Amino acid sequence: GTHGALRAPLRMPMAVRTMASFYNRSYWDYANRTAEDIILDDLTTLEAKNKGPDVVIRSAKSVHTAMPIRLARRIIDIHHLPYGVGVNPHIQKVHDLYVDAFDSLVRFPDVRTEADEDRFARLLQALLVKTAAILPLLSQSCPTLSSGLTKSQMKQFLDSMVISRISRRLIAETHLALRAARLGTPGPNGTLRRGWHIPPPAPP
Repeated sequence: GTHGALRAPLRMPMAVRTMASFYNRSYWDYANRTAEDIILDDLTTLEAKNKGPDVVIRSAKSVHTAMPIRLARRIIDIHHLPYGVGVNPHIQKVHDLYVDAFDSLVRFPDVRTEADEDRFARLLQALLVKTAAILPLLSQSCPTLSSGLTKSQMKQFLDSMVISRISRRLIAETHLALRAARLGTPGPNGTLRRGWHIPPPAPP
């Protein structure tokens, strides 16, 4: 199907893969969607254990909607970098991690049942592990960024990438903590994060 065709083959050279990604309109389609504020109290609740699976399924739906929009906007940020900066191997690795995460989420079917949510939670866990390298990669890319961007441009790019990364991780971990609370098992960091506000991502 269309969703299955989004990801470029992993064997493609990074620069070629980035070029193929540049012409993929799916990122713009998602980036232009409305991304609402997320109040983590909407995802976590002290009564989660008593509400049954519906609250966890609703949380999964919210996360499933929010994550591709945030990822698409950061992919487009990378596409907007000057060519000499965008082909930096560290930036391209970040790009490819974002593309893989985006494709995995977009291909995932709507979450309707507990079984769907269980598979979705496994996907989130895997993405958290795979994207753990993003901040070190961004740090390693700084010399190239500083040579191809003004200080203001570099700050804006890094700020958007880092803040978005933190927001996505909070959203994913909070959902996992919510389902863990209902199941009576420890969450990603052992506790629920309550009362935190995640603003919508910056538009492309």
